[in-house]
Amino acid sequence: MNFEDFQLPSILVRDLYRDSLVDLNEKREFRFSDHQLGDNQKNVLILVRSINNEVITEKELNFLNGILSACKLTIRDVAIFNLTQAPGIRYDKLLEYYSPVCVLMFGVTASDIDMPVNFPEFNICNFQKVRLVRSPSLEEVEANQSFKKSLWACLKQIFL
Repeated sequence: MNFEDFQLPSILVRDLYRDSLVDLNEKREFRFSDHQLGDNQKNVLILVRSINNEVITEKELNFLNGILSACKLTIRDVAIFNLTQAPGIRYDKLLEYYSPVCVLMFGVTASDIDMPVNFPEFNICNFQKVRLVRSPSLEEVEANQSFKKSLWACLKQIFL
């Protein structure tokens, strides 16, 4: 038998390449955990909009870690979810999956997630037993001292 005529059984090929073969016909169910950072131990949901990133950039994460630290939180306490990974996701689905007591929205509006209430940036809104804070994107907040102060005023009321 010559090498070019040798064929591996399909079951063996599947086992050899299980991490690199993809069935293009298979419909995969969306999983939040594939697109989040953090363990959500204190039920704090952080929504971001970070195009071309699975979740957020390293620079944004470093800035966010500073914010979390000031609030006496860690990455394990929160779930960071990038809305660009789930176009059309609704607020009720986020509530159902994460069960948040607080939602921090960076560069995200209420209409982006089909939330039936609208509220201005840097104001605490209580809606369905959840405290909500809306802010410009992490990149914009980091670059603007006034935004930092306004955000910190809200976060102090919630976490300290």
